[in-house]
Amino acid sequence: MSQQGVLIVDDDEHCRHELAAALQGLELATDEAEGSEEALEKIESQIFDLVLLDVTLSGMDGRQALRRLRHIHPRLPVVLMTRDPSVEDVVDAMRDGAVDFLEKPFQAPHVREIVRKVLGRRAAADGSSNKYHTIVESAKERLDQGDYDDAVEHLKSAIALAPGRPEAFNLLGAVHEQKGDPSTAVKYYRAACGLDLSYKPADHNLERLTVSPRTGPSEIEFDDGPSS
Repeated sequence: MSQQGVLIVDDDEHCRHELAAALQGLELATDEAEGSEEALEKIESQIFDLVLLDVTLSGMDGRQALRRLRHIHPRLPVVLMTRDPSVEDVVDAMRDGAVDFLEKPFQAPHVREIVRKVLGRRAAADGSSNKYHTIVESAKERLDQGDYDDAVEHLKSAIALAPGRPEAFNLLGAVHEQKGDPSTAVKYYRAACGLDLSYKPADHNLERLTVSPRTGPSEIEFDDGPSS
């Protein structure tokens, strides 16, 4: 079985080498690019299973590269690397198709953990039938059981498959609301509404938190399945 390939994109040579060293124990084939254009050329001509992409690249930045990459390989997982990402940064990047964030400065064990999780999500998604619906339903089950971390992992897998659909963003809002973080929940509900103005569960949840904040997590609205 061939090794899985990871492309590291950063204009800091030391950072690229440090990331490659951190991944040595995972038996992955790594390649490097110092800018977005070089990265996109490599992605068009080679096979990769994951891209680690710095946000603050000179020339075309990481967010612009992410949007272009989505047109080339819609399902190629991309982890964005940046310093001090805000909730808005995370939500917007996920809507653009990023599957996770790696915050700088990073520690090697955390790099390996993120990479293992992302590659594991991809394998799980590739092995499921009716993938998006199946993963979203599994996330709901974890949420009902109070297993928030596992629910988030499932929802990130769903978003990686279909970043333009609202259901997973609505459920991420529900996770944060049940964890007692309504301000972050609102951002995810708004993201879901922005993706589909007719998606009622997120609209209900957003109105409930912003217009009728005295109601609680017990009033969170889901749906019976992903919208068409």
